[in-house]
Amino acid sequence: MIWTKVHFEESGDYMLFCSPFDETHPRYYRISNVLQQNNFYAVEVGYNKVPPGMRQCYNRNIFIIHYIISGKGFFCGRPFDKDCAYIVLPDEHEDFTSSDEYPYEAYWIMFQGKDTMSILKSASLPTHNKVFKFNDNKKCAEIIHKALFDMKPKNELEEAYLLQSALYEIFSLHLRSSATLPASALAPEMQIKKFLDENFFRDININELTKKMHYSRTAMFKAFKNAYNETPLEYLTNLRITKSKELLTNRLNKLSISEVSQIVGFNDPLYFSRVFSKKTGMSPSEFRKHH
Repeated sequence: MIWTKVHFEESGDYMLFCSPFDETHPRYYRISNVLQQNNFYAVEVGYNKVPPGMRQCYNRNIFIIHYIISGKGFFCGRPFDKDCAYIVLPDEHEDFTSSDEYPYEAYWIMFQGKDTMSILKSASLPTHNKVFKFNDNKKCAEIIHKALFDMKPKNELEEAYLLQSALYEIFSLHLRSSATLPASALAPEMQIKKFLDENFFRDININELTKKMHYSRTAMFKAFKNAYNETPLEYLTNLRITKSKELLTNRLNKLSISEVSQIVGFNDPLYFSRVFSKKTGMSPSEFRKHH
């Protein structure tokens, strides 16, 4: 691997590093070299263009959010594209693979601090390793690009504040997007569908969900079926089967049937196989073989 540290006092690059994967796949990152005293602070910002088919695994004691700006890949078995970001949490296994056909580009920001988990929750961000959709991906990438390349700090303290400013600006976007819609903004059936779309991989009890949202079960089920031509449970099951098909036919990650089952929200692989067979007319392994 080529390794270059860019450090020119005249240009003010200080802790800007370049460690490209190869000649056509760059990788840059800027590190804060000043010890932070606050409870939520930036550690690093970076950019890379990942080679096709590349797979890497880590287990690190740091928080990271990657904002995808082009291409496709998989993170911990879940697909992502330019409309996605993925978050890494301390001591959780990272496993990412770049698409052979459409390798991805991403900007990232690393951060730490004892208040980080509570801040993630307040911004409605995942508290486990996860791919998620984010409408302001491009804005976050622009913020990181500016901190990485456009600004020329005069000393390391200014550089640390530059990264901290980028962190606050990015989280202001996340906090803004997490604002709860008024109850009247979305119809009950649309709120249920949105919840299922974003949480299909979790253990979901539809009846408990309607109670927590303070909806009449009968009225909500009727409204949902009128809108989507199926009950919430049918919608959730079909959504999980659709997601499992994507994973079973992915050539980058050879996931086992049990792993696919867990990823899409079925805790029992045997039950998953029965439901899959009923919905598709073939077992998961047969489906993978034929596709």
